Amino acid sequence: MKAFIGIVVALALILGFTAPAFANECPALIKKVEEKMESAELSDDQRDQVSGLLAEGESLCDAGQDDKAVEVLNKALEIMGE
Repeated sequence: MKAFIGIVVALALILGFTAPAFANECPALIKKVEEKMESAELSDDQRDQVSGLLAEGESLCDAGQDDKAVEVLNKALEIMGE
């Protein structure tokens, strides 16, 4: 039983330390997408996709859903070849 409690505590600590990492990553990724969009050679369709993903990522970040925001913003970077 002690081992089980230890595992639960360890997992809680890991989750507690990783959540703030995502929170700090959102603004940096948003800035990176915005900067990359300025110089990226994209088709109109790609630019629309990236703009939509950027708006979605910003909204998720503002709502505190940082892990989802990071995922969406990374998709935008992938479209731009990052």
